[in-house]
Order: sequence, then structure tokens, then C-alpha cells
Amino acid sequence: MTFGRNLANNLGFGIIPNINSGASTSLLWSFWVAFLHFFFGPWGLKFVILSVKMSGVILTLLTLLGLTRISQYFVQNDYLRLFVLLFVVTIYPLSWAALSGMEVSLNIFLCVVALLFQIEGCSNQGTTHQRRIAAIFWTLAVITRPENLLLLVVMFPILAVNERLGFRKGFLDLALWSSPLIISYHIFYYWLGGHPFPSTLTAKMTERALPLIAASGNLSGFIRALVTSPMKDLAETFQFLFLENPLYPVLWFIAVFSVIRSFRSEKFLLTMPQKASVMAALMILPAQAIFVGLLAGPEFYTLFHGRYLAHTAVLSGIIAVSIASDIWFQRGKPKWIFLLLIPVGLFVIDRQIELAKGYGLEVQNISNLQVAFGRWFGEKMPQGLTVGMNDIGAFSYFANQKLVDLEGLATPDTIAWRRKGKLDEYLDKARPDFLLIFPYWYPDIIQKKDKYRPVLKRSVDHNYTGGGDELYLFLTPWTSYIPASWPVPPRELIPREVPVPK
Repeated sequence: MTFGRNLANNLGFGIIPNINSGASTSLLWSFWVAFLHFFFGPWGLKFVILSVKMSGVILTLLTLLGLTRISQYFVQNDYLRLFVLLFVVTIYPLSWAALSGMEVSLNIFLCVVALLFQIEGCSNQGTTHQRRIAAIFWTLAVITRPENLLLLVVMFPILAVNERLGFRKGFLDLALWSSPLIISYHIFYYWLGGHPFPSTLTAKMTERALPLIAASGNLSGFIRALVTSPMKDLAETFQFLFLENPLYPVLWFIAVFSVIRSFRSEKFLLTMPQKASVMAALMILPAQAIFVGLLAGPEFYTLFHGRYLAHTAVLSGIIAVSIASDIWFQRGKPKWIFLLLIPVGLFVIDRQIELAKGYGLEVQNISNLQVAFGRWFGEKMPQGLTVGMNDIGAFSYFANQKLVDLEGLATPDTIAWRRKGKLDEYLDKARPDFLLIFPYWYPDIIQKKDKYRPVLKRSVDHNYTGGGDELYLFLTPWTSYIPASWPVPPRELIPREVPVPK
């Protein structure tokens, strides 16, 4: 939202107005939100928010149409296809993704359309035009989420294999359509921050990320992470999927085994490139979990309702459930399956109700903490203050103040200091007026009570979205303005107008 607002109002492509930044991990979504701010901004903030959320809803509905088309290659019965679609909806919280305001729905939509055109383009009646569209959509998926580069690398050669021109010429033809987009993407990020990828890639790396371990020269640590990281991320991924729909992981393994067996048979009436595409769609679920784990070593790969694995869950889900349904149909539709489906159905209905309630609580958390503090700083405090913080999204949108991002997304200079455990020394250089933090993230800071003094806090009963139940405002030795009395944050959490920095 902040990137979009700033770009739409000629304030640069960044979080801090007039300072370009490569901190957006979803370039395509940021540009789209910028368009929505440009078009709906004059009508007020509520119209902007509604347009962002409706974008997610529309993309999700279009995704369901694409999933229906894909399922036709495996399931011939109309009622069974409807069941497949409903089952896939329960694999991942698509409703949460649609309403989140983030790029999740766009990412899923692009990948589903790419897979659909790839399966159709790799058929005996497939056309070069369809394969080109698939290549373009896989590339757009990379521009939406950088880790989708793995998908592009895996799917591109499969597309080229089916080209009647031969693999080499076919690969070149597809590359001519894809490369201008991917090259422009890297050039743009290099221009923004001196790196071909989002700057947040480095900021979000943890101690188990292979690039950091390799840079330290710790060979034993590198080998250990190479073994243990995949195990951690795979276990977390399948645990997440099991808790969303406990039957799905079982169907996934059945589908993988079935596709492997069908490579040398005429099952599903697919060409070899189609079967390779199907297998790639199935295996991208664990493959990307391993890839992201080794590259960035996230503390929780399934953070924010599995936001980062959403598209892989849906891609593998439509294939796995379609194949499992076809096997059931071909085996004479045995009735014992309903002994499993009835309790699973009751479970997933309860899960959807739980997600709906959870979504409301998450919105309340962000509104009562980050939005409230951001609006308070923007409307009640003088402009030009500098605030050091660890959760910058809502604050940067509403506060209209300078900020120092202690996690390094907006201000990458803090990354090295944070990893050394010396943020206090960095703050001596940055000299912020205030700190607005979840205090227990930074024990080295809050222990220095003579230097950083808490003066205000907002709390929630349980924070479903952030790093603590209490968000504290600290005075620092460099505080340039202290109000005579601390005003109460505004009651209406969403203002009428878009808060555009002056």
C-alpha cells in the first residue's frame, strides 16, 4: 500500500517518500496497487481499500475457473469435478488470501493460468501461441514473487521440449518472449538498490541461510544446514497442509506415485511433456520449500497462513486431488471413501469458520496497534520526526514521519548491525527521536533503561499478526519533541482521505 501510494503521487518507488527502495518483494502487485491509488485515491481511502480487496476476490474467482479447466484433463464427470474444486479450496485459505490485500491471490492466479496454458500447449493439438503465453505467465509469476524463479527454471525446458521446431530453437523462441520481462525486472531492482533482486531477500535471511553460512566460511555449518534445513521446511510445510485439510497430504503422495507409474503408460491420455508438467506441478510444493529454506532460511516458512507456499499448494492440489478422484472413479467408486470424507468435511468446515474469525482478529490487531500509532504520529505530532521501529507497514502509510527500519527492509544499513547484536551502536549513529517497537525483540535496547525510556504503549489480548501483545513507544537521548501531555490515539482507525505525505 505504501509503495503504491507513493508511486501514484510521484513520491518515488519506495517506503520513505522520495527515496527509491528495492524493498518491495512483489513488483507487479506494487504497480497494480499504485494504479488503484491513482484511480480511486481522489474518492477516498475506503475506495482504495475496497478496490485492493476486490482485486483479490476477482483474481481468486478467476483462479477457480482456471482450476476447473485443469481438472478436465483428469476428471470427466461434472459432479466429480465440482467436488475436486471444493476440495482444493480447503487445501489453502484462499478466502484469507483474497482479502489480505497482499499479492497472494495474484501469485496463485498467474501460476494457475501458466500451468493451464502449459498443459494445453504441450498437448498434441497444442500451439506455439499457447506455449508462449505459458512462458510469459511463468515470468510474470517471478515478477510477482522472486522465489518463483525456481518454477520458471523447471517449467521452461518442459515447454521447449514440445516445440515442433526442436528443443534449441523452441527454447530460443520462448526466451525471446520471456527474457525482456525478466531482464527489465532485474535492471529495475539494480537501479533501485544496486542488486538484481529485492533488498528484502538479504534482510530476511536468518542464520541458517546458505549464502550467509557460505560467506562466513563455516564448512561444517554449511553441510549441516544443507541436510537439516530441508527436513525442517518440509516438515513444517506438510504439517501446515495437514492442519488445513488432513486428507490432502495423503492424496498428494498417492498422486505422485500414480504419475510416476503412468509415465510409461497411456493413463490420463497425456503426452510426455504434459506428464512432465504435471509431475513438476506436484513436486514444486516440496521443491520450493527446500529452495526457500536453503536460500533464506526463514524462521517460519508457513508464516502468515502459508503466504509463501500458497501457489505451490494450489498447483499441486488441483493435480493431486484430480488424479486421486479419477483413480477412485476408475476403481468403481468404492463407498468406504465416505468414511474418510465425512469427518474430513466436518473438519474443514469448522476450519473455514475458524479462519473467518481469525481474519477479523488479525485486522483488529493491526488496526489497534500499528494503524493507531501511525495515525497518531501523522495527525497529533509535528512532522519531521525520526522513528526507529521493527514493523513499518501501517506506520509508513499513515504517519508521514521519517523512519529507521530496525529489521532492514526499508533501511538496509541496519542489517549488519542487527546480525552482530549491536543495534544500540547503530542507533547512536541514526539518532531517532523515538523507538516504536515490540520490546522483547530487542533485549539489548530495553535493558538500557537510562537511555531508552518507555512512555506510551498499546496492547491487545493476543497478537495474531505481530511479534508481541504490546507495542511500546520509547523516548531516546535524541528526542527533539516531547508533548506536554500524551494525546489519545484517534478513535476512527481508517481516515476518509488517503494520507499523502506533504
